[in-house]
Amino acid sequence: MILIGGIAAVAANWGHLPKALRPGAYPFRLGVASGDPLTTGFIIWTRLAPRPEEQRGGMPSEPVAVDWEVASDDAFRTVVARGRATAFPELAHSVHVDVQGLQPGGHYWYRFASMGEQSETGKAQTLPDPRSHVARVRFAALGCQHYETGYYTALRHAAEEELDFIYHFGDYIYEYDVGIGMEVFRQPAALIRRYRGGAPSTLEDYRQRYAQTKESLSLQKAHASTTWFCTYDDHEVQNNWVSDHDQGGSPPDMFLLRRNAALQAWYEHMPVRDMPPIVSGRPPDCRRHAQWGGLLNAHFLNTRLYRSDQPCGDGPKPLCPETRAPALQVLGKTQEEWLADGLKASPCTWDLIAQQIMVAPVDFLSDDGDARYNMDSWAAYETARNRLFDMIEARPSGNAMIVTGDMHENWACDLIHKERVIASEIVSTSITSDGDGSVMQVGRDKVMKANPFVKWTNSRRGYVVSEVTPDAWVSHYRVMDAVTTRNMPAYTAASWGVGVGERGLRRI
Repeated sequence: MILIGGIAAVAANWGHLPKALRPGAYPFRLGVASGDPLTTGFIIWTRLAPRPEEQRGGMPSEPVAVDWEVASDDAFRTVVARGRATAFPELAHSVHVDVQGLQPGGHYWYRFASMGEQSETGKAQTLPDPRSHVARVRFAALGCQHYETGYYTALRHAAEEELDFIYHFGDYIYEYDVGIGMEVFRQPAALIRRYRGGAPSTLEDYRQRYAQTKESLSLQKAHASTTWFCTYDDHEVQNNWVSDHDQGGSPPDMFLLRRNAALQAWYEHMPVRDMPPIVSGRPPDCRRHAQWGGLLNAHFLNTRLYRSDQPCGDGPKPLCPETRAPALQVLGKTQEEWLADGLKASPCTWDLIAQQIMVAPVDFLSDDGDARYNMDSWAAYETARNRLFDMIEARPSGNAMIVTGDMHENWACDLIHKERVIASEIVSTSITSDGDGSVMQVGRDKVMKANPFVKWTNSRRGYVVSEVTPDAWVSHYRVMDAVTTRNMPAYTAASWGVGVGERGLRRI
């Protein structure tokens, strides 16, 4: 939405909006968020839902006006943009405002007002001028937040990290039926709370999952703390889906009905720049480039929407000949070319490739020592992985780092191509998925010996904070000892990094 109305036109009404609908129904129960920044603006989001547990969030089937404003100070003494948006019932009364006309590298505060109530304040940043000198970028990578298997304490800790941005690698919700949660040994996990309703399959079902998830004050605090880049993985739709294939072998046209409903709900609850799928006729893509001066160039990928079906019948197993098929895709041809062009033209010291599934081809070993690879990872797409590595090698200068989620474990890995290290991969653990976890899964010592490019692994819950400077990249693995207990402290389990121009991770 373009800015609507001037500052003076709306200023007199701010804080004195007429109450609408039911008096006393606070409409901002799901918080506020910002995302997809540019040098001159960003998206700000909210959804009106005075009673999130009800159908339509307790809202009527009619449009509702939402006022918003952005200031250069947290007291809103200097308001730099203000306008009025409309929350439509067709979009679950969500609002995505494309704020424009701001200064590069600026820190801003934003808020909404509607139905006689005012939202909390969120903080956002614009990207710096690409020609500027940036001394440091600090960001968190997090995701995999199964609501039933743990408290979102890690998100509250992430909100306190003073970050330039947060990258969410997906699995914001889980599509499992109520009461289904697995821990790391594939045994039923301790469930500390329950989803409302059964397994989602319709748009309203998925909206309910998001509404319940976003009621978390810890999650709201993380969203309000800084600007996010949001992507999705599989559980926003169904476990291990790719393209038009689901895990159960449903007819593609039937699965697409579910996928489209799920991704429409994802759009309605994320601060993203995409057009609504029901308007564009396309699922949200998630591809983004973002640049922080000459220091960091980030490429946010989508590894679900364009991928070939998992080879060898999916699941953990030895590599079969199909994994070497040249036709297999992870990114799809168009996205591959987009990434190749972005890497080749990168003027930055560091390139961040932010994506969902593990790149390092780890042999996880079966209990009897036989080879076992994750078919839902780049390990099962050898030719596509080699093309990715060729793109990284073709960069004109600097270092590339890959940041990943999905695994519900922390990993620090070097990536080897043509018998040399070309980049490194930082894999962030889950926020809650798989329950409390442990220092290290049973048997991971053998996995590390069988895969010398794996430098470290850990199975606690948390997130990864990376600090990027002209001299080095250092990633801090922030973890907690339990997520089934409230208010656990976070601590750094390990820090791994690489110096500029170097190849290979070292423990810091």
